[in-house]
Amino acid sequence: MKMFAKLIFSFVSIIFIILIVDGYISFQRQIKLFETNMKKNMNIIGLTMKSVIEDTWQKDGEQQAFKIINGAISDESHIKIRFVWLDVPPGSIHAPKISRKKLDPSIQGHSALLNGPGKEFMYIYFPISVDQKRPAALELSESLLYKNEYVRSAAVRLIVLTGILLIIALLVSTLMGVRILGRPMKLLVDKIQRIGEGDYSDPLFLPGHDEISRLSVGINTMCGQIEGTMEKLRTETEARIDALEQLRHQDRLKTVGRLASGIAHELGTPLNVISGRAVMIAQADPVSAEIQENAIIIKKQSDRITSIFRQLLDFARQKPSRKRPLDLQQMLQQSLNLMSPIANKKKIGISLTGDEVPVMGHVDADQLQQVMMNLLTNAIQAMPDGGNIEMGIHRVHTHPPEKKEVADSEYNCIYIQDNGQGIFKENIGHIFEPFFTTKETGEGTGLGLSIVYGIIRENNGWIEVTSEQNKGSQFFIYLPVED
Repeated sequence: MKMFAKLIFSFVSIIFIILIVDGYISFQRQIKLFETNMKKNMNIIGLTMKSVIEDTWQKDGEQQAFKIINGAISDESHIKIRFVWLDVPPGSIHAPKISRKKLDPSIQGHSALLNGPGKEFMYIYFPISVDQKRPAALELSESLLYKNEYVRSAAVRLIVLTGILLIIALLVSTLMGVRILGRPMKLLVDKIQRIGEGDYSDPLFLPGHDEISRLSVGINTMCGQIEGTMEKLRTETEARIDALEQLRHQDRLKTVGRLASGIAHELGTPLNVISGRAVMIAQADPVSAEIQENAIIIKKQSDRITSIFRQLLDFARQKPSRKRPLDLQQMLQQSLNLMSPIANKKKIGISLTGDEVPVMGHVDADQLQQVMMNLLTNAIQAMPDGGNIEMGIHRVHTHPPEKKEVADSEYNCIYIQDNGQGIFKENIGHIFEPFFTTKETGEGTGLGLSIVYGIIRENNGWIEVTSEQNKGSQFFIYLPVED
């Protein structure tokens, strides 16, 4: 805004100088016109009175002439009229007010000035023929006080008019400057600052066809090009990162697969032998109760190890999904029926909300059943003191979180909600990672939710979670709607 202030100051200064010069010239012209009018009025009155006095003096005498002069004095308050003898010494009653040096030009009709007590006067003398032996004249005088008042009034009027015009010029130039230069420049500066901060949105459109509007068009074009380049770089970078993550994931799966296969091959047979012998020991007769109990423990732990190996193999293997039309509402009811006995033993109730209306999806039924069993199992484990689990399904219009630019479309949303212990905020971003678990050692492998995540992605959907500590968690599964 400094440039704008300089332009306004320069413009107003030029206007101020023009107003001052024009006002001074007008002021001098008005003063001169005022003086000319004063002299003109005095000449008219003087010549008229000269003729009247000369006629009256000759016809009616001196006394009548003086009465007319005195009457004229009372009638004319601004202009004073006196009868003077030009041959009397200064100080006499009928002597002229001005000195002899200034008197001769005044006799010829020119004005003369005389300083009085606190005032200035203008004098004009008109010779009259009343006595052939003595020269006489009419003395007309007018105080210059009215001129001074006129000068002061004109000066005040000039100052006020100049001030008003200056204020108007300042307001008009400021408003026009703000509209034409100030606001557009501020918008340009703000736009450039946003560009510097990496914000290329909100194109700037300035009206008109001047240089500033063309500059805004150029900036918009530049932003579009930069944004296009940045988007291209971002897309390429994301593609490279995704490709790298896929390679790492595949390598990890291969490693886990080889490890799991090797362990299963090497330990599978011994585990089967251990499990079989444990059964034989437990069923042998006679056998002590302690030996039988230990044999049962060996059998259970062998089965647990076998289950862990099976989960490792399920995680490592990429089984092709067999998608088909499926009533998701019916699948939820089947999951409820399967898990209710386990939940009831832990004083947990499971409820299915919504109408019993078929909700069709195109998914792998076995895989989705595995997802529901896994999520329900986690919900039950999150409520050791009992509680409630609510699940249901409804349709929503949304888009995948990684594809924000895609228009919303219709999805089936399956939700499972518990009022258990909840998940810490710092753990929510890691719960779908392989081998991540918050359970005690020996209670989980950390593969359940990662398998769930993979199955949902395999079925063209995604899963989201919200949780609050000590208030419960909510899992939302989004699957495409069956056409």
